[in-house]
Amino acid sequence: MKYDVFISYSRNDFDEVSAFVKMLRERIPKLSLWFDILGVESGAEEFDEKIIKAIDDSSYVLFALSDNSIKSKWTKDEVLYAKNTGKNVIPVLLKDAELKGWFLFKFGRTDCIDSTSFIQVEKLTSDLSKWTLEARSERERKEREEQLRLAAEEESRLERERKEREEQLRLATEEKSRLERERKEREEQLRLATEEKSRLERERKEREEQLRLATEEKSRLERERKEREEQLRLATEEKSRLERERK
Repeated sequence: MKYDVFISYSRNDFDEVSAFVKMLRERIPKLSLWFDILGVESGAEEFDEKIIKAIDDSSYVLFALSDNSIKSKWTKDEVLYAKNTGKNVIPVLLKDAELKGWFLFKFGRTDCIDSTSFIQVEKLTSDLSKWTLEARSERERKEREEQLRLAAEEESRLERERKEREEQLRLATEEKSRLERERKEREEQLRLATEEKSRLERERKEREEQLRLATEEKSRLERERKEREEQLRLATEEKSRLERERK
């Protein structure tokens, strides 16, 4: 949450500061204030962070200046932190207060508002109303710019993710195509290997058939040779017999 004004004060001045804050809220209804009502134990680390964040989130720091707040370590830390971080510090002198000590040393040239002066309080409320309106408008402008920046970053992120998904899809499609090509290549290699095996088997059978036919042909020729020899032997014997008969 953003605040218009952070109230820095001493708990010892609570009643007077509370009345001043009530007056500001009545005169500037839209004024957003960070005003610690409950108080905290000094030195609480988590409260340090809460104070720092509240000052960071505020446009102005109103310092309720009194003897009590000048002596307070908390208010000194708050005001000096605000000064060091570039916040506008508005010192408001409580009743019977005067500039002195560290505040005079650090902010001696800063105009102070006398809380007992009607004219100065009127000017403060008028200025605060104008300043906070300007600050609120500036915060809203920055918030819109931040929203636009975040929206642009989100759009860029979504666009990157879209492109990454498209790239992943493209790579997955290419991988699928590669695997499909490899599958077809393996199938083709298997088909060719099967055809080669079949061809070799046919050639083996053809060689076996040729060998069988050659063996049969050899056997046939051997039989014919033996038959011719037998016929020749019989013819020779017949010739010898006829020769013997003639004699």
